[in-house]
Amino acid sequence: MPIMTMRIIGRILFFCAGWFLLSSVALAAADYQQLSDDIQSRLDKTSQFYQQQQIAEARSEVQMAYFEVFENLEGPIRINISAQKSYQMEAAFGEIRKMIGDGKPQAEVDAKIAWLKNELNGVLPVLSGGHKLTAEQQHGAYDNEQIAPYWQQSFKTIDDLLAEAVGLYQSNSYAEASKKVQQAQYDGFKNSEMETSLRQNRSSQQAGDINRQFSELIKLSGEPDQMNEVGYRVTTLLQDLEDLLPGLPTTRDDQVVAATPDVNDAALDADWQKVTNDIDKAVNAAIAQYASGDAKGAMMAIQDAYFDLFEASGMENKIGSRDSAFKTRIEGYFTRIVSQIKAGQPLDTVKEQSQALQTDLAAAVEMLGTGGQTNWSLLIYSLLIIVARRPGSLADRRGYRRVSGEKQSSRQTAAHSPVGVCRATGQRDHRRDFPVAVL
Repeated sequence: MPIMTMRIIGRILFFCAGWFLLSSVALAAADYQQLSDDIQSRLDKTSQFYQQQQIAEARSEVQMAYFEVFENLEGPIRINISAQKSYQMEAAFGEIRKMIGDGKPQAEVDAKIAWLKNELNGVLPVLSGGHKLTAEQQHGAYDNEQIAPYWQQSFKTIDDLLAEAVGLYQSNSYAEASKKVQQAQYDGFKNSEMETSLRQNRSSQQAGDINRQFSELIKLSGEPDQMNEVGYRVTTLLQDLEDLLPGLPTTRDDQVVAATPDVNDAALDADWQKVTNDIDKAVNAAIAQYASGDAKGAMMAIQDAYFDLFEASGMENKIGSRDSAFKTRIEGYFTRIVSQIKAGQPLDTVKEQSQALQTDLAAAVEMLGTGGQTNWSLLIYSLLIIVARRPGSLADRRGYRRVSGEKQSSRQTAAHSPVGVCRATGQRDHRRDFPVAVL
């Protein structure tokens, strides 16, 4: 009798565990959709404000779309798709903000907004559907040293043309979208001889499968009301191509070209200490604004410091190329300061976050150096990171932020956990993240 009872209890527990797992997955998927819808709604408002020449409101709307919403998607995109995709989408918010500040034509701003909305639609099926990616796949074709530079350039041709196709599809230009997909197939896959090399060094079946995906996408992109499916097919095609490229030989000697310079390399000799000093000054000035009662101006100033100094200087991407988790941590300070100001938190609380930001920026300066690092500088950096990440540190104790009056868990839990955590729900993700720190 006790054995039978234990079996019954075991079955009940197994059923409950399965029900909880399925419920968690469904909830996470719903949250991803909600976050995507929220961002797209804010982007639509950005366009409307700009059309009405409400420049400050337009800039604020797109900035808050990034700080309040996209940062909850940024980690899952980096973990489950690629760091490259996460960086591209993140940069689009800054580009839209800059275009508005520069007074670019409405059509150009709207085109960039449409591109970002399409990217959101494209990544959503991957995030919601549990398409598991391996650790090798997370770094992207552009960062994979096992992929020949010539194939990286060909892959970029395909990636760029498919992005244009998605933008055309969003604007209901279905015939043009279909032509762009066909151009991607010929310019990037066939004429580059990528198809030939796949047939010779992989298999005719795999090369044929890529051609089949292109053909289906050409047909699909010519039909209306297929936005989600088009986005998913584009993402799948690029991922399948990326999986085939590592170690793939080029077909001719003249295809051995130099790697395209990384965007981060343009800032190899930047004075990171000066950038850090400028950020410190801007943040301190923003806190002074907050102390004087100008909360809205203070939030805008913090956001300006992030976009105009941390991101525009190349420091953000440079840190991310060395240690993506550390980059995420530093971004989190800007987010929390904005959120704390918006929630009317005590001045001392905001100052504590700014001090923690200064500490980690100092560690980042040691890490980046001036292009060449000594063993001593790496040792100092390692020690600073250990101190910054110690249990019970400031960020761990105060790892909360308020958005629209609701208490949410901090982003950094996901950044440092070996198992991904959805920042939107606080739930652990079964897909693993493997950030690499250069120590």
